Amino acid sequence: MCGAAVEGKSSLSYRKSVTIDGEYCVLVIIDMGGMDYLSALREFKIKEGEGFILFYAINSRYSFQEVQSLREQILRVKEKDSVPMVLCSTKCDLAHERVVT
Repeated sequence: MCGAAVEGKSSLSYRKSVTIDGEYCVLVIIDMGGMDYLSALREFKIKEGEGFILFYAINSRYSFQEVQSLREQILRVKEKDSVPMVLCSTKCDLAHERVVT
C-alpha cells in the first residue's frame, strides 16, 4: 500500500494465505506510507511487489499528488510501462471536506 502519511492506510495492513485458482499464495500488504526518509527501503519493497494499492485521502490534495509521484516511482523502479495498480480513496465519510474529485 502506498500513499502519503495520515490518509488511513495503517489500519488496513495485513498478511493472509489464500488459494487462487487452485494455487496457494501468500498475500502480504505493507503500509509504505512515511517511508520517504527510507527511500532505499521503499525501492526494495517496490522491487519485491507484484501489485500496488495506491491510497489518497479525499480531503487532501497533497495525498493525491503524492500518489501520482508514487505511481511514477513504481514504474521507474520496476522498469516497466505497466504494473498492476489500484487507486483507492479514503476518508469518504468526510465528503463535506472533499478537495479531490
